[in-house]
Amino acid sequence: MKMMIKVFAIALSMITFFANAEIVTVGFKSTVSYSDNPDISVGETIDISLTYDTASAFDGGNIYFDISPGSNITATFENGLVVNTNPAAPNKIDMYSYSYEVAPATFNYDTNFHSYDAVSNTAATVMNMDLLLSNVVSTNPNNALRVTWDDDVSAFSIKDFNVMIDGLFVQSTITEISTAPESPVTVEATTYSAPISSYGGRLYFIRDVINTSTNTVEIKRWAYITWPDGTHYNRDSPKKFILDPMEQNIQTSAYFTVPSYWPAGTYEYHLNSIVVQDGQGNEGTVSQDSFMFTKE
Repeated sequence: MKMMIKVFAIALSMITFFANAEIVTVGFKSTVSYSDNPDISVGETIDISLTYDTASAFDGGNIYFDISPGSNITATFENGLVVNTNPAAPNKIDMYSYSYEVAPATFNYDTNFHSYDAVSNTAATVMNMDLLLSNVVSTNPNNALRVTWDDDVSAFSIKDFNVMIDGLFVQSTITEISTAPESPVTVEATTYSAPISSYGGRLYFIRDVINTSTNTVEIKRWAYITWPDGTHYNRDSPKKFILDPMEQNIQTSAYFTVPSYWPAGTYEYHLNSIVVQDGQGNEGTVSQDSFMFTKE
């Protein structure tokens, strides 16, 4: 038993932790202020949804590249036209973040979201969609991505949604910002396995689910694996859990066997949960985390 504990302690010391991914969804309403498109009139309302991953790759400058499968920008127009990020796009959203001091303890904070590969529900061709936002904050974000949306829409000096449809420019001004409820449950997945050999083998990992609220929460938890070519492999079906207030459900020696016939490359394991019931209006909220592993 002592030997097993020692081996496990060594394995834990070798864990490489990855930043926890947080998927943020924000809703916007905007009013068209200028339109070259005869099918979209000034004064019309656009409903916009933005979903992005706060752990997206950073280019070292001011750009974050979001390649998460669920990340997208969707805009719905009054005439029934819907434009959204192309699900097949390798890079879903380019996110620009820049902050600079304009006065003591006063910083201008620009965060822009661009979708350069977009499609529509009609024959219309969409060239790009751009969400442009800027406001003044009291603490320097140091070019970090915006992760909270507590500011009132009136606090933004720039709040535009622009789109090119059939080569015709449409500009609108954002009038409302709303965020979905956050899940009271957090999930974390980390691995302490070496690369899997070409002969296959076991991938060991830690799976941690925590109820951060003071209420009993019923959830469903499931996992899937993204292959090197983007294929989704369903690891297991959703399982129901009931978590007491502040309860932690952790598995420190979870594993699954990677077959020898799986192709070589980099894989990503995704752990997910959705709230079924908590009595606080958080039903349907999702939490996610993931880690990368390789097979030789």
